[in-house]
Amino acid sequence: MKLEQPVKIIIWGALASGKGTQSELIEKNYGLGHIAAGDLLRAEVAAETEIGKRAKEYMEKGMLVPDEVVVTIVNAHLSQPDAEENGWVLDGYPRSLS
Repeated sequence: MKLEQPVKIIIWGALASGKGTQSELIEKNYGLGHIAAGDLLRAEVAAETEIGKRAKEYMEKGMLVPDEVVVTIVNAHLSQPDAEENGWVLDGYPRSLS
């Protein structure tokens, strides 16, 4: 079922709590884009972008990527025309309390 207007949903929870599963179901049933913060980070690292290189330094050490880096990546994706027009499910973001 396609929604009449863009909807924005944030799914937040503990590791392995079902965020991805629920996000995929919402994406499938309502036509929203599924935006997973972890997937965006890995894509930036794989593309070897400047921000991806910064993220990689933390990821290789098993540390959380700083909020400023994650916010930059997520904001860039949310400002894309398809996200604006179709709405989205944001999975795994925010990644910290701050």
